[in-house]
Amino acid sequence: MAITFSGPRHFFRFTLITRLLKKEPHIKTILDAGSGDGSMSVILAGKGFRVHAVDNSFMRCEFLKSRLVAAHCEDKVNIRCSSLHDAVLEPGFFDAIVCGEVLEHIDDDTGILRKFHDALKENGFLILSVPLEGKGRDEWDDFSGHLRLYNFQELKQKLCGAGFLIERVYSWGYPFAKIFHRFVFLKWAHKFKNEEEIINSKDIVTSAGKSRFISVLIGLLFFVDLAFTNPDRGIGVIIKARKA
Repeated sequence: MAITFSGPRHFFRFTLITRLLKKEPHIKTILDAGSGDGSMSVILAGKGFRVHAVDNSFMRCEFLKSRLVAAHCEDKVNIRCSSLHDAVLEPGFFDAIVCGEVLEHIDDDTGILRKFHDALKENGFLILSVPLEGKGRDEWDDFSGHLRLYNFQELKQKLCGAGFLIERVYSWGYPFAKIFHRFVFLKWAHKFKNEEEIINSKDIVTSAGKSRFISVLIGLLFFVDLAFTNPDRGIGVIIKARKA
């Protein structure tokens, strides 16, 4: 069974990312780099974008196929079952690349950023979402296989070194998302030692995530966090970076 995550944090990130994409009317072709369960790919396809989804899990790629059929948008998404390291990305092909909560899983993150840069068209851009050191390492990072939490200044250096010009920075997580993470999200994560232990779909969302209304309500509070969170305090950051 493929893993599907849902809840306020996903609502917040997906909403912010799609807003950033919609502000660029020329965007047509998008790479969903590390597409996971395909939630972002389905959302983008539903908004009329042509999506190329890359993920290294055969199970998740098959699950995405079934979701696309159910959403009647299978003709708008090209699925490639491959690691980002091994994926063949045509130079100058994509208008935009979305990489959400993936880079922290990759050994050679700098090499992948350079690969993204080469795959973008001139004036194309990357939307990157990663966890920050301000969150503090916890059992969720071990559960998810996070190799690192990012220092914001070091992340900026990596992006600039790969040829990107940072345009927008949204650090988030203080105070509402941190409260949610500590008292709701981690309580849910305590139930599992690894992804293989999740055997029923009802187990893969927090109690908040089971209600669309509650997910949206709490997710909207996370937008309030944007006004109070600097990168040293944040749980995570979403960056829009243009190909220089």
